[in-house]
Amino acid sequence: MSGLTVSRLSVAHGAIAALKDVSFSVEAGQLAAVIGSNGAGKTTIFNLISLIYPASAGQIRFLGKDLGHMSPDQVVQLGIGRTFQNIELFAQATVLQNLLIGRHAHTPKRPLAEMFFTRSVRDSELVNRRAVEKVIDFLDLAAYRDATVAGLPYGV
Repeated sequence: MSGLTVSRLSVAHGAIAALKDVSFSVEAGQLAAVIGSNGAGKTTIFNLISLIYPASAGQIRFLGKDLGHMSPDQVVQLGIGRTFQNIELFAQATVLQNLLIGRHAHTPKRPLAEMFFTRSVRDSELVNRRAVEKVIDFLDLAAYRDATVAGLPYGV
């Protein structure tokens, strides 16, 4: 089964066709790249896959599911996310805190349980903390874990 299948994807911005009949597939576990010159539609493809904006025509399937009727937050729950070329961090928060904020999409929303900090909320916090610690280890950021982002040199 294909991990991601894009079929005849098209989108227009007014009278300008940004993409026309683009098709490709990426198998689960396969690494792929989208390359092309400026204005070729690379960013548009990622915006369509992550549902930042809708396609004019075509179909996007991920792990057998049609993304056409989903919302962006539902697509995130499937494991699709995108980053932007600009870095947006909370300058007065630590590296650890910034990473934990990024885990919000993987945390169930239970306002009452969160207000009373129930056992399930504490367990969820531990799961998120373990996931973030793995990222810190993978990126060799242990020395910066508790550093405020505003005080770090760019690119650390």
